[in-house]
Amino acid sequence: MAQSTTKAEALVEYIHNTEQSLAKLVANNEVQPHQERVEKIETLRRLLAEAQKDLARYNTRSKTRPVNQPYEVWSNGRETFQVLKCYQSPTNEAKNVCARRLVAYDGPYETDRAGHDMYLNDLKRRAVLVWSDTSAKTMPAKYTI
Repeated sequence: MAQSTTKAEALVEYIHNTEQSLAKLVANNEVQPHQERVEKIETLRRLLAEAQKDLARYNTRSKTRPVNQPYEVWSNGRETFQVLKCYQSPTNEAKNVCARRLVAYDGPYETDRAGHDMYLNDLKRRAVLVWSDTSAKTMPAKYTI
């Protein structure tokens, strides 16, 4: 997971790691699943679900990133769009037909490294999502602007 930028993200990461550690101990028969541990796991799962709901409402991509360190990359083969900033949370973007994103652009006739606003609907119509910072892989070099 990427470096945590909010308390909710840090909580999600902590809960996930703790749950995995407890599950490994139980699977290796190093610890027996006593009622107390079972209750702790259930509490952690509940907290994880609540934190994930909070994250869905919070815009974790509101800070502007430099070119070639984007949140997402969209491409159609000829054009490449790097999303440098999202103005709304994913939940609010889904409700808003006028949702915008700050993108850097590279195409056959022009390159815009400064970034410009683009409607999300236009972005989806012109390209497909090819990379996101939530994936474990680094951005492929062919999408560099």
